[in-house]
Amino acid sequence: MVNLKSYSLNLFARVFIAIGLALFRDIFYLIFTPLTLHWSYLFFKLFVPEVVLMGYKLITTTNTFTFIPACTAASAYLLLALLILLTKDIAWMRRVEMFVVGSLAILGFNLLRIELLLWFFFKFSGVYPVMHLVFWKFLSTIFVFILWIALTKLFEIKSIPIYSDFKYILGKMKR
Repeated sequence: MVNLKSYSLNLFARVFIAIGLALFRDIFYLIFTPLTLHWSYLFFKLFVPEVVLMGYKLITTTNTFTFIPACTAASAYLLLALLILLTKDIAWMRRVEMFVVGSLAILGFNLLRIELLLWFFFKFSGVYPVMHLVFWKFLSTIFVFILWIALTKLFEIKSIPIYSDFKYILGKMKR
């Protein structure tokens, strides 16, 4: 059984870090924008050899694609970090492992999303705007949800974010 003092300290640290990440969420852009941009460029170059990377733009002979902050999917990384931090009964090293595995999955999915959208642009330019919205608003959200479920299964997490902490605290208060 966990003593209440160490539990409270752990909970305070988790909430403090979660609030810090939410307030300074630009850290996710700083880390993941270069990774997303450069890997997208390298994959795109496999199919369109004449593509050039200039700043935040992928330039072909006929088109320019500008990476905006939303292309990084920073909110997905932030959501993952918050879910991990606000879930009870996970050791700190396990949290780091979960975040690394989850971040690699988000990065991979995001790169696939970008490449598929570029393919749609060149093959079916008329449906590109619709596909972009479907990927951005719908599939990305579903992916993070499925990723969270997969991570809880993979790392054998039984707690529910926020709820398990409240349940534990309420149980302690009733005694």
